[in-house]
Amino acid sequence: HSRAQEWLDNKIEGPRTVGFDTTEQMILAAAREKIDGFLATPQEMAVLPGQMGLPGSFSKSRAPIFQMTAKAGVRNYNPGLVAAIEEGFNRLSQREKSAIEARWVTEPALRVYARGNTEIQLTGEEEKWLTTLKLEGNPIRLKVDPAWPPFEFIGKNQSYLGMVSDIVGMLKERLGLPLELITDLSATGADVVPAAMSFKAPSSAMAYTQPYLSFPWVIITRAQAPLITGLMDMTDKVLACDSSFFTYDRLEQDWPGIRLMAVASTKEGLEAVRSGKADGYLGNLALSGYQIQANNYADLKVAAATSLDNGGLVFAVRKDWPELVRILDKGIASFTAEELDQVRQKWFTVKFDQGAHLAFVTKVARRISYAVLAVFVLVLFWNRMIHRREERFRCLTEHGTDIIQAFSPEGNLVYASPSHASVLGYPMKQVRGASVFSMIHPEDVPGFKKMVDQLYRKGGTDTHIYRIRHYNGRYLSFESHCMNLLQNKAIRAFVINGRDITDALKARHEIEAAKESAEAANQSKTEFLASLGHEVRTPLNAILGMTEMTLSTRLTGHQNKNLGAVLAAARHLKAVISDILDFTTIEAGRMRIRKQVFRLDRFLENLSYTWEVEAGKKGLKLFFDAQEGVPDQVEADPVRLGQILTNLLSNAVKFTPEGEIRIHVGVAPSGTGMGVDDAMMLFFRVSDTGIGISPDHREKIFQRFTQAQGSITREYGGTGLGLAICHEMAELMGGSIGLDSTVGEGSCFTLTLPFVPVAMDAIEPDNAEEAADVIDPELVLLLVEDDPVNQAVFREMLYGAGCRVIHAGDGEKALDCLTENRIDIVFMDLEMPKMDGLTATRHIREGRAGQRNKDIPVVAMTAHVLDEFRAKARAAGMDQFLAKPVERRDLFDILKAAVRRMEPSAADNDAPLMDRDQALTALGGNEDLLDTVLGIFVRETPALTEMLSTALADMNYEDIGLSAHTLKGAGARIYASRAVDAAAHLEKLAKASKPDPDAVALAGQKTLHIFAKLIDSLDKGQEKGNS
Repeated sequence: HSRAQEWLDNKIEGPRTVGFDTTEQMILAAAREKIDGFLATPQEMAVLPGQMGLPGSFSKSRAPIFQMTAKAGVRNYNPGLVAAIEEGFNRLSQREKSAIEARWVTEPALRVYARGNTEIQLTGEEEKWLTTLKLEGNPIRLKVDPAWPPFEFIGKNQSYLGMVSDIVGMLKERLGLPLELITDLSATGADVVPAAMSFKAPSSAMAYTQPYLSFPWVIITRAQAPLITGLMDMTDKVLACDSSFFTYDRLEQDWPGIRLMAVASTKEGLEAVRSGKADGYLGNLALSGYQIQANNYADLKVAAATSLDNGGLVFAVRKDWPELVRILDKGIASFTAEELDQVRQKWFTVKFDQGAHLAFVTKVARRISYAVLAVFVLVLFWNRMIHRREERFRCLTEHGTDIIQAFSPEGNLVYASPSHASVLGYPMKQVRGASVFSMIHPEDVPGFKKMVDQLYRKGGTDTHIYRIRHYNGRYLSFESHCMNLLQNKAIRAFVINGRDITDALKARHEIEAAKESAEAANQSKTEFLASLGHEVRTPLNAILGMTEMTLSTRLTGHQNKNLGAVLAAARHLKAVISDILDFTTIEAGRMRIRKQVFRLDRFLENLSYTWEVEAGKKGLKLFFDAQEGVPDQVEADPVRLGQILTNLLSNAVKFTPEGEIRIHVGVAPSGTGMGVDDAMMLFFRVSDTGIGISPDHREKIFQRFTQAQGSITREYGGTGLGLAICHEMAELMGGSIGLDSTVGEGSCFTLTLPFVPVAMDAIEPDNAEEAADVIDPELVLLLVEDDPVNQAVFREMLYGAGCRVIHAGDGEKALDCLTENRIDIVFMDLEMPKMDGLTATRHIREGRAGQRNKDIPVVAMTAHVLDEFRAKARAAGMDQFLAKPVERRDLFDILKAAVRRMEPSAADNDAPLMDRDQALTALGGNEDLLDTVLGIFVRETPALTEMLSTALADMNYEDIGLSAHTLKGAGARIYASRAVDAAAHLEKLAKASKPDPDAVALAGQKTLHIFAKLIDSLDKGQEKGNS
């Protein structure tokens, strides 16, 4: 019972197997028709039937059923002999094996080791894989392109044709592969792509065989184009190339002097050459040649080959079939050069024959006749053409403004154009044979030599800017194009074409200097305006503050009227200064939009109430209405929105002698569903019955320093900046502002802006019942201010509030006051003698005023209102910014926020800082261990609070949440419930999807306050038991 019979019994159902001792017995049984068929090797059947007198009596199957490997057998008691035999087999060369086989196998096609053998030797693993595939009835699915000649296409009668089809057919016959074609390129589930291109980016889902057909990369040009020899002749020319091929990246990297044009296909690249958009096309010979023949592009030619690696066709096989990749590679290796050449010739010839027609043949024949005649004509004019070229070249070099140099690798000039005399002033006798390096500025020589060395190693071209000495001793700047022509038999040198750019560089430097001068002037203007604003706002602070305070006392009607006029004038002056500074901020590109969640309904209610009072003073009526669909709560910049609407309402009141003003808010018709952060567009329409604006002034009304008429400034005042600022703010916020007006009837301004609606429960509601003007009488304020008038104004504003105010005249005194007193909040001027406010704040944050004051709230109070000063204040560690002149309501808002930030709730006052009993119980009653744990807490926690303080200053929500989480864990270890609750609340706010900066800042200061108090208590040993 042989292994072959055993294999048949296990793998093939149906035929009954009979065993024989020899192949001769099987041949006789088949000849006598006792059996229907038998298994034998092709080598046996090539010899035995003839020896037995039965030549030609049998036929064999096209594909082998299975393959066997001949091995030597060794007795079990001598295993060392196996290694010796294996080593002997391994030492046999392929030539020796082929010679042995040729002695015994006379038919070359049946030889295993013979060169060009079509019988492919598979390993046992490969044979098993292929046999299993056949027995399971699973074909190998080939995805073929039905329309990609000459490589592959589906012809008439649905037959598979082309170069690749011939290759596939040869492999199918030699390997016995079960194949199935898929001609739908959009279909999925293919196992093999037989015409994959090796020069395209590989797919991660496929494995690839070795190339079986390869073609060189060539340059295609127009038929009448000058002769080129390779890529070096395409420098400064447009070369089209398929951007999906590897050649595109290679050209970008190795040939920077070539201007590349990216195309999507070979046909597109050839069309670009034909239309003149490109000087040439770099393509694969097979793809390009077929397109030229198929489309009869008689006006194109294959101009030159390149040294780029050949592009070829490969089989792309699904990644999980590595066995098939090896099998196909063996099949490809069995192809002879003659077989592959026959495939190429067959399909290129067919396509050329099909593409040719009578007119084309006639045209070619006519051209050949003309060419024969032209040869005789060219001989007569050849010398004349050469003479003209020489004259043309001599004219260019003698009268041109560029210099041309040719020099050896050592730097010796072998040629210098006559333009050296006219451009550089050198006598030509002195130039010839001189060193090119001696003419270059000493500082530029190293860079020039480096360029020459690179060209010597890599070839190609390069451009360099350097200075060349004139004959009179001064230096001129040149931009030179250098080429390596060492391989050119006619020159064998480096060639430089240089252009004098001295005047151009001078002009460029002058432009850069003018730009720097303009920027410096603009910066000086900004600094001047900031200084001017500061100088005006400082006394204005005293005027506004004292006037407001005096108006709150008992006055006669005449006094009240006079002071009211003073207050109105001061506020007008404040508005003018604000407009100028806002204009400067926008012009410098430093204005920022700061979005936050706020109640739009309350915002509009307060706005309409304020301006209803102002309108009433002139006898005007103000009406407000909002249409259905306007959200109550939104995310946007309320400050900039308020500025724009206040300006529009101010103008409406100012320019309306009698009648009414209306504010209408609604959803813009095209504003919903904008698709950007779920934003919706709202419009704010402010209309009046005022003087109106003429049509010729409407277009200019939003320009800077522009008013409708010159008399308006004299009658109503103003700078003409307000509407310009509104227009630019609206654009910064992503919206627009428009105008509709009729002279004598009134004006209507429409502001359209994007808003993000926010659910009402997204932020904590305001405590409406909180007392508006109640300040803790125990609150201690430190005012750091050097101006006596501003000191008096500040004290007057707080008169009757009950809180205590301590004064310091500069930053140094402020540090002393903080060290000697318990201070709750600091109001700090920025500019002071001895030590300014920014330096003092940095010292406070560094702990130089005591550890307890490191996190004390510091409010910047200054007449500098530009964004850069706000940024400096925040960077120094200041918490808030209060602009002079100070409004009393703004001051009280900050004080109320400070009280909420620092004072714990009633429940917090009653709760202990730490539950010592519970902490002691958790440690098994070990007092010493508890003291050790508390000591670690006191030593390490200040570093954690310092990290939180830094994160709060930067408003880095991620770091705030992380620091709060760490502090929460530290407090939990010693059962400090108040500290844990504060840190947990801060962590929740910081990790919200849209954190509220004010709420985070408030919770952060409260957390720092509680932990500072806890650390101080533990450090002094004051925290005992549960109290």
